[in-house]
Amino acid sequence: MRSGETLIPGKGETITCIRSGLDGGPFVFDFELDPVVKGPPIHTHEEHNETFEILQGELMIKVIGRIHHCKAGDRLTLTPNDPHTFWNPSKTARVSCRVEHGGRFERAIIQPDLARVALFIHTVDAGSIRVHNPVLRLLMRCIATVAGMAGKKPV
Repeated sequence: MRSGETLIPGKGETITCIRSGLDGGPFVFDFELDPVVKGPPIHTHEEHNETFEILQGELMIKVIGRIHHCKAGDRLTLTPNDPHTFWNPSKTARVSCRVEHGGRFERAIIQPDLARVALFIHTVDAGSIRVHNPVLRLLMRCIATVAGMAGKKPV
C-alpha cells in the first residue's frame, strides 16, 4: 500500500496506510470500526508484534482467551502467534486505532477480494493470517481451491 491509501476490508471497517511494510520494517496503519462491528475470527500471525494504540473510542481485544477493554490512549502489544480477535463494543461511536504490524500481513490484506485472500493464505503465505476455527479454515481452503480452478491469482 502507499501512504494515504485506504482499504475497506469489510462492512464498517477502514484501513488507511501510514507506512507500508512492503519495503521492510513494520506496516503502520490507522484502523477504524463502526459501532458494534466485529473484527475477524480468532487468528494469529507468525511475524512481528502487533501493537494497537486506541486513538478514539473503545476496542475490545480478546487475546489468548482474555478480554482487554481498551480506551483512547491505551496501547496493547500482541506477540506473534497470540490468538486474538477484536470488536467495537459501542452502539453509537466509531473506534479509531493506530496499528503496527508486519509486512506479511499487509500483503494478505491488499488482496482485492475474499477469493484472493484465501488463495494468498493457502498458496503463498499461510502464516500471514492463520484462522483458528477449523470450519472457517476448511471454508477458506475450499474458496482458494475454487478460485484457483477459476484462474484467479493473488496480487
